[in-house]
Amino acid sequence: MEEKSEHPNAHEFRLTGTHHWFSEALYGKIVITALLIALEEGADQPMYVIEVLAISVLVLGLARAYVDVLVTHINRGRHMSFNDALRNVWQIFPIAIGLVVPVLVFLASEYGLMSLHTAFIAAKASALMLLFLFGMLLGTATGRKGLRRIMLAVLPTALGAAVIFIKALAH
Repeated sequence: MEEKSEHPNAHEFRLTGTHHWFSEALYGKIVITALLIALEEGADQPMYVIEVLAISVLVLGLARAYVDVLVTHINRGRHMSFNDALRNVWQIFPIAIGLVVPVLVFLASEYGLMSLHTAFIAAKASALMLLFLFGMLLGTATGRKGLRRIMLAVLPTALGAAVIFIKALAH
């Protein structure tokens, strides 16, 4: 017997394909932004920041892939197929896409084009812009219009800004 949803439009909230990609990109960018905030006080080398961000995203991706393996095994009563495994590896990509701008910014710092302090400012500013962009793209992909689409962009941006603001208040 199929389980009934209590929400009359539950089908609208299912994230598949492009929707899932943008939601994972938002998730990854929020995690990367939180890592940037945590690294800001103690990092003294741009390459150290790049390494920590890259390793963290890799571990996060592997952990998510492992959970997917367990879920597949439990829900389907079988081991994951090779195609399922490839799909899981591909699902790490939207999480990792949030690394591109910070890596470029910290490489610029590594090669003397900007100070480490300026690199952190640029990385945080770009994080807020990407959170907004990914939210707008998710809103567009899910067919949201007007205020609903804007809210899908504003909420993750506000979350990122809150993390940055709380860290600023703490120091």
